[in-house]
Amino acid sequence: QSKLLAGDFVNLLGLDGQCSLLPSELSPSEQYLFSIACGCMASVAPAIKEQNHDDSGIPYPILLLDELFDTEVPSTVEKCNKGITNLVECGAVVISATHRPNYFKGMSTRVVTLSGGKVL
Repeated sequence: QSKLLAGDFVNLLGLDGQCSLLPSELSPSEQYLFSIACGCMASVAPAIKEQNHDDSGIPYPILLLDELFDTEVPSTVEKCNKGITNLVECGAVVISATHRPNYFKGMSTRVVTLSGGKVL
């Protein structure tokens, strides 16, 4: 079941056909997406182990992205955002801490802005 679930995450993130490649053979955006797929699997591993999820679909991952794209070029961010949006549309929860909120514009349902440790 884990292999099927990993395949689901890979497909949602747009990495179909890339699983046989070495990390050095992946583009920067594919490397990010592969790490997000690994994070999805780590997030849902307890549900898989205990079979505590609904068999009608994939378990919903919860991801915390801490400044994931803050040093990346916009084209890499754009490619990755498509995959992240697919995850969110399937029920994933994605929380991002960033200094570049415009990178997540259009895919966020809520935005909280902090300054000096206070919510603005």
